Amino acid sequence: KFKNRLGKKAEGMLVAGPPGSGKSTFAASMAKFYLDKGKIVKTMESPRDLQVPKEVTQYAPLEKSFARTAEILLLVRPDYTIFDEVRKIRDFEVFSDMRLAGIGMIGVVHSSEAVEAVQRFIGKIDLGIIPSVLDTIIYIKDGHVEKVLSLSLTVKCPHGMKDDDLARPVVEVKDFETGKLEYEIYTYGEQTVVIPVGE
Repeated sequence: KFKNRLGKKAEGMLVAGPPGSGKSTFAASMAKFYLDKGKIVKTMESPRDLQVPKEVTQYAPLEKSFARTAEILLLVRPDYTIFDEVRKIRDFEVFSDMRLAGIGMIGVVHSSEAVEAVQRFIGKIDLGIIPSVLDTIIYIKDGHVEKVLSLSLTVKCPHGMKDDDLARPVVEVKDFETGKLEYEIYTYGEQTVVIPVGE
């Protein structure tokens, strides 16, 4: 089921986890996965140290800028680009720009929990476009996939609010394996909140 999602539905992915968990190793294996499906795969890395097949061109920051690298990649038009690692504010913007341009993106980020990978994008891009940029979070811990989250956007009254007048755009974060809603992300006044949804 997970491989089917990666092959057919996932276009904006984050491989997340603590340092040394196996994120980059997993991202490199995704390069092979997409190559085997006949896709064009490139990487953006600093330093270039992913162990990927020779058919994958590995790009460093051009003139110390991933934004310039992205401009070249948009001309090359890969099916998927692995961005290892997304750290600085500008990196999140570049990742988002490339995804919204129609390139499948696989970002590698540090996080101690799966949902924190989504939270890294809050405030850097508009809340409403987060599900267009990110649709799948793959959380790696101790060398294996511990959790997969899927994101979608809907308009509804958030959990815990009773008045239909309070309906608003809500990013739903679900456990991919079970389909269970785990978090809702929405604006409340000036704040963007990430609320865990209980039973």
